[in-house]
Amino acid sequence: RFSRFAATINRLRANSTPVRYVHFALHTTAEQPSLLFEDGLISGEQLSGVLNDVEVAFVAGCASDAVGDLLGVIPAVVTFREPVSHEHAALATKLFWLAIGRGLTPREAYRETRSRLPTEVAEYLELHQ
Repeated sequence: RFSRFAATINRLRANSTPVRYVHFALHTTAEQPSLLFEDGLISGEQLSGVLNDVEVAFVAGCASDAVGDLLGVIPAVVTFREPVSHEHAALATKLFWLAIGRGLTPREAYRETRSRLPTEVAEYLELHQ
């Protein structure tokens, strides 16, 4: 539920524990860029209102680049331009977050992830900065 997600982010922020990294594994829509939460479609604008302290986000949804374009409040957003299999999405997210965990910048993590993915998946991965 988006309302629960937003409440958690806001509670952490109020307790001086801002969330730096966010990962979304949700269905996305390109026609009207949004994420499908349990309680409905949430637009990039609505997400931006909650995510203004986040430094890096990964949106693992098919054709999620339209949503990534709307999350300008986040310095680095990784998305997919086209649908990919669940297995490939899982591999991309694992590679990316492991690279971030090793201290790479989002751009370095993105480049490393692309270099380690199968070509037919790597070409769809996008970094919004």
